[in-house]
Amino acid sequence: MRNKWCASRERACDRGGFTLLEMLLVVTIMTIGTAMALPKIRTIITRQHVDRAAQIVASDIRSAFTSAARGRIPVRLTIPVNATAYAVTNRVTGDTIVRRNFATGDLSVASLSASIITIDVFPNGVASSPDTITLSGADGYQRKLAVSRVGFVRVLP
Repeated sequence: MRNKWCASRERACDRGGFTLLEMLLVVTIMTIGTAMALPKIRTIITRQHVDRAAQIVASDIRSAFTSAARGRIPVRLTIPVNATAYAVTNRVTGDTIVRRNFATGDLSVASLSASIITIDVFPNGVASSPDTITLSGADGYQRKLAVSRVGFVRVLP
């Protein structure tokens, strides 16, 4: 038996849900919206990877200056030509302090390059030369880091 509400509104009670056509229309609109947003989302994610990797490189270079001063030892930063990795090592013993490889993983970048292959950081806190380090993403997006002789490292806009 129908209740009073359904008796007064017969049409509303007979219709129990959405039709197949309505559901297909909603799914189609959502699919088109997702397909349109996907390239932009990929670009944003790639740029975030490069930005985060640049922050990590800057932090590691600052750490190299700190290690040289605290340990009173010369430290060497080596960035091979057209690579995605670098290493910070103790110049006296050759021990590795930090080694990073951005070829794979969450923060992958297409390339990491520097104008100078090796930078020596001396215990007095002075580097052998200033440098500019460039990180590039797969889509051509780049971030540059400026390294001064006195340990000032910043990510350039």
